Amino acid sequence: MFTIVGQTALFTQIFSRLGLDLLLKNLTNPVTIAPFPSQALGSFLAFFISNVICKTVAYFLNRKATFHADNNAVFSAVVYTVMMVIMLVLETIAGTPIQNAFYRLFKGQWTGSSLSTSTVLEPGLYQICGTLSIMACGLVDSIIVFFMDKFVIMKSSGHSSSNTPV
Repeated sequence: MFTIVGQTALFTQIFSRLGLDLLLKNLTNPVTIAPFPSQALGSFLAFFISNVICKTVAYFLNRKATFHADNNAVFSAVVYTVMMVIMLVLETIAGTPIQNAFYRLFKGQWTGSSLSTSTVLEPGLYQICGTLSIMACGLVDSIIVFFMDKFVIMKSSGHSSSNTPV
């Protein structure tokens, strides 16, 4: 079930990233966050917002559908939020540079000083590289999230609430 929920969240992120990338393509101001090379503001924001959407969808689906969590919902939400903030920061900082690395690896061409949706000469290839970037981050993310969810965040007592006497 974790895999199905993960794929649902992944598709949510991919489609929202593609849409946001196109919507924000004119935000080409370079953003530099050490130690990564500069990236376009639009790509940075698209990756961040789509990642937030993905993480939110995954939390709600995993809490009941996958792990049948019945532990304290406030504790679960707070710990999950802290974990996701850390992962969002790391993935957002690394997301566009990974996309750009894939684009360079596939010999993509661009104009100007920053590599972005509006400066690439092969926008289709750049979007494919963005999808590969999401998948690379998602693979690492899913391994960390699975173990944190299963053993720390979304614990289940093993008792169904329907079996408890009224």
